[in-house]
Parts: sequence; structure tokens; C-alpha cells
Amino acid sequence: MEARIIEYVARLAVGFEDIDSFNSPILSRVYLEAVKNVALRVAVERGGVYYCGICGRGPYRRKGLYLHLKRMHGEEILDLVSEEVRRISSLAKRRGKV
Repeated sequence: MEARIIEYVARLAVGFEDIDSFNSPILSRVYLEAVKNVALRVAVERGGVYYCGICGRGPYRRKGLYLHLKRMHGEEILDLVSEEVRRISSLAKRRGKV
């Protein structure tokens, strides 16, 4: 499951999949939202090239950043997704939606 989450984040971050239409039957609504939010933060595009939003390395093309994120930052991505899930859950609890 962890490898799948890393894969989803990396693919969404570099634009291999459209973030607005992304859906996964194996992820809950909270995890889907967390994956999307993290994907928006781990890649920075400037002038058609990509930079890593975690370590700042680059420039990369899409595939290069995709591989960099999966190979170098898998654990950090999982940590970011976990933190985001906790943040989303606590917001929902405060609003009374859980």
C-alpha cells in the first residue's frame, strides 16, 4: 500500500495523471485528498522544467522528477501524506463531520 501511495503522489506531482480527475478505489476520501495535497507541494514547475519541492534539486524533465521522487523521497512522501491525513481528520473533527 505504501508503494502505491508513493506512486500516486509522484505521478500526480509531475502531471502523468490529471489531479482533478484522479480517483483510486483503494483509497478512502481522506487519503485521496491527502495524496492530492501532497502532490501539489512536492513538485515545482518553472519554465517547462521541474524542481523537487522537498530538496530543491533540479532541473528535471517530468520522468526525471518522477523517478527522483520515488527513489529519493519515498519515506518523506509517506510522512507528508500521514501528516496531511492527520490534519484533514482533525479539521473534520472540529467541524463535526466525522
